[in-house]
Amino acid sequence: MSANADSPNNIIADPIAATHSSAIRRLLDGESWLDRWIVQAGDWCSPILVKETRQSLKSRQFQWTFVLLMVAIAGWTLFAILTSVPAIYFQPAGKYLLTGYILILVIPACVVVPNAAYRSMASELEQGTFDVLTLSPLSSFQIVLGKLAVACVQSGFYFAALTPCFALTYLLRGVTWMSVILPLATIAVGSLTLIAVGLLLGSLDRARRYSTLISIAMIMLTIGGAFALYGILTGFVFFELANMNGDPGTQMAYASVLLFFFLLLTYVVLIVLAASAAIGMASENYSTTIRWWGLFQSLFMVGLWGANIRFFISRSVRQGTLLDRDLEQSLSFLFVVQALHWTILGIFFVSERGVLTPRSRRRLPATLIQRLFLSWGNPGSGTGYMFILLSLAGVILSTTLFGSWMLSNSGGTVRTYRPYQGGYGDFSYVTIGTMVWCWLAFYLGLVRLFLVWFARNLANRFVLGIVLLLLFLFVGVTATLYISTWESNTNTPTFEWYSIANIFWSVAVSNNLPPGALPALILVSVLVIGANWLTLSKDLVIVKLAVPPRVREARTEIKTLIDDE
Repeated sequence: MSANADSPNNIIADPIAATHSSAIRRLLDGESWLDRWIVQAGDWCSPILVKETRQSLKSRQFQWTFVLLMVAIAGWTLFAILTSVPAIYFQPAGKYLLTGYILILVIPACVVVPNAAYRSMASELEQGTFDVLTLSPLSSFQIVLGKLAVACVQSGFYFAALTPCFALTYLLRGVTWMSVILPLATIAVGSLTLIAVGLLLGSLDRARRYSTLISIAMIMLTIGGAFALYGILTGFVFFELANMNGDPGTQMAYASVLLFFFLLLTYVVLIVLAASAAIGMASENYSTTIRWWGLFQSLFMVGLWGANIRFFISRSVRQGTLLDRDLEQSLSFLFVVQALHWTILGIFFVSERGVLTPRSRRRLPATLIQRLFLSWGNPGSGTGYMFILLSLAGVILSTTLFGSWMLSNSGGTVRTYRPYQGGYGDFSYVTIGTMVWCWLAFYLGLVRLFLVWFARNLANRFVLGIVLLLLFLFVGVTATLYISTWESNTNTPTFEWYSIANIFWSVAVSNNLPPGALPALILVSVLVIGANWLTLSKDLVIVKLAVPPRVREARTEIKTLIDDE
């Protein structure tokens, strides 16, 4: 019987077919370079990634959410199309359909998945399995990164189901490609940020004293963030920001959005570092990396502000509409954002205990110059408190000088605009900068003093620090309102010099502060800083330890063995 021309033997005899067959076998047997790279990447991220992913995808939470998601997609698609017939044949219907798809994607990506990530981290602490993980070779960073990757895989399934639907809206006209891509990217970044926040909140309370409070806060945060994101995206779609002409302003807006996404991703890295520090060994040095990363974020925000203000100043000069008030408002906004940034970081810094093992102390600054400039990055509530004050002061001073220089060298005529006239003086970004720095020094200083005096030996002080900060802010607001109302003859609160402790009220009347308000705030802040300075000597006297001879010899032997291989 003659051989068949299409038999497997003839196919393999062909060199090209044999090459293709060999390549396919290498890809399928798991021995290709791509498979090895994926396995190595997964092991670097977290060796338990595959196990955690399988468990999460088999969970009822994921299965029911995915089924409901598919039902919602089918139901909304049929409802939107049927209610648009016959106008859908003649009029664009993409906007109408897109808004529904955005809501369907936002709920699982920004509510369900972040809460699942929070419960995943919290359940490790509740069930006692976290102690087993800490005894394994996994670092705390790998544990948190593995949890983050598992949550991203879950979120990726939801995006895979909705992305074709987003593309369908483009075919139905009425939206541009930017109106389709930008909501997807925004939801992805928002989901990643909320997942990281959930992991951080789940890792804070290792003693499970505030689990109910943290769970409620997480639910409120995710629901509020999801609907805020939905409102922003629907506003973007309906007001047709994406359909603006390609002028420099639109291009600058798109560039600002991309840079803002990058800034959020840097916060994700910061949150992951903070979560790994919260679940890590108390004697390890996590503080230095977090502090310098926070300083990088602060400088990056200053760079974004400088680029934006330079662009708008240049355009305003060309149009002859530049006002010195514009620069003052932009600087004041930057100062408030910077104060919020350092307040969030500061509540973690001032809650540190500053305990270091001898191994960690071997990596501390050694020379006098290094200790002078880098010791503020060492672990400890005192060094963290001073690091915050020095960083914020440097940002305020540098941006004030840089903004004044840009205004004086703008190359055009600057018009002066002073709509407010007050007893203490006109609205000034110098006043705003001074107040936010003093408020930060005062309230964070009070939190640190309370923790040092009354909670020195408390193992987990992060949650207590957050509660204390909120309590002091609440007292500062309510006490000043009550006292000013009690002293008033008309039972109406009036802003007095002590009302400067009320942050929100002071910002609202910053153009008309009473004569003694700002000096009183500066004096009280200096007193709080002085009290903290007297208690931070313990953090400053930590010095670098030399590497023991036995450790040096072991390192030399290991290096020799590696070189021989």
